Amino acid sequence: MRSGLFKILIFSLSFWAAPLLCLALTEGSRIQSPSTQQEQNKVESLLRLPRNPKFTAHRRIIEELRRMAVSSQVARDALLRCLLNPELVDPYGLHVVEIAEALAQVEGLDIRAVIPEGLETDSRTLERRLILTGMMGTRAKSAIPFLLRELKEPEVDANLRGALRVVLAGTGYDSPENLKAIQDDITMRSDAGKGAVHMISLIGKADWINDAILSEIVKWLGKPDEVSADAALALGRLGPRARSAAARLKALLSAAQENEDLGTLRIVYGFALVTMNLEDQDVILRQTLKYCGTCGNHTDFTAMEYVARFIKPDLLKRVVEMLNDKDPEIVIGVVRMISAVGADAREAAPELIKIIESAEDDRVRESVPAALIEVADVSVIGRLQSLLGKERSPDVRERLEGAIEDLRLLADAMDQVKGEKAQ
Repeated sequence: MRSGLFKILIFSLSFWAAPLLCLALTEGSRIQSPSTQQEQNKVESLLRLPRNPKFTAHRRIIEELRRMAVSSQVARDALLRCLLNPELVDPYGLHVVEIAEALAQVEGLDIRAVIPEGLETDSRTLERRLILTGMMGTRAKSAIPFLLRELKEPEVDANLRGALRVVLAGTGYDSPENLKAIQDDITMRSDAGKGAVHMISLIGKADWINDAILSEIVKWLGKPDEVSADAALALGRLGPRARSAAARLKALLSAAQENEDLGTLRIVYGFALVTMNLEDQDVILRQTLKYCGTCGNHTDFTAMEYVARFIKPDLLKRVVEMLNDKDPEIVIGVVRMISAVGADAREAAPELIKIIESAEDDRVRESVPAALIEVADVSVIGRLQSLLGKERSPDVRERLEGAIEDLRLLADAMDQVKGEKAQ
């Protein structure tokens, strides 16, 4: 496993291997009902979108498949394919965690689809399976024998060994020896410890973490940037349970605010603190969102996507309400965080459109179309076209055109099944 916020997490599975590991797609030819064929057509049309260089809304593909997967085995199988071969969703394979989250939200998902009996795996695919298994928590309890077997394999590297122990704990394997091994790995600052902290930061299932393990995670703060970021993300997942880390995080946040090279850590430290329900959390939230509204580094935007995973509905509501803030940089930061949250922030779409219609600051208006790509329903295309016809700012027009293009391509892909065009 590779620890850190700045590395691509997972290697690609070969083109031919991915389909062989999916349940429904390995059963051979069979007669399909009309509804199943429709579902298959829609899935195929969605998965063709990444081949279009004009299409950039790759996370929307995952969201559409997640919605379908509630009642469609075809969509579940497609998501499993994408988990094992994330390049199906975007050319760079960057959305493994989002795909795993989408699958983990599907009620009734059978862990045997993720870890089939007798599975022989390797490090290229094991981490992907571990992320999803960890997110499923105790629903994946039947995977414990497989996880224990993998833990004993000599070929498993130290990072994955640490991750395996974390996933075991999350699935309900309450062995004191396993918890002690996790604690020792983190205490010794070993590669297994890095793997453990990183997996905690990704999956968020951490009810099993005791005070001793929490205390050791806190000690990782302030270490090399990637390690410190993982530790802060893990603490953000714990929320109020991690208040003991607040003083240390505040000191690190203050230092990061004085160093322009530590912008990504400002975002991670700031939002980790906000989850802890501190007395000064509103001040910290405003400072962090203001930075989000002024930064322009790619790793900063990646950090926003990471922290978005532990923004709960109550915090998201507070963030969205700040679209009405008088500070344009804070508003831009809010817009960017809404974009990072994605589909869970879809209720903010009407307010975002109002900003394009009425905001005086063109910088604020320019930031909105990218967020609409992530949260707006395709039914807004007509309204956006109307706004485009009235728009006078060249920069806003360019971004509106891009948003309309993405939403139209998405609508066309879905309409191949519905038989109707979005208006």
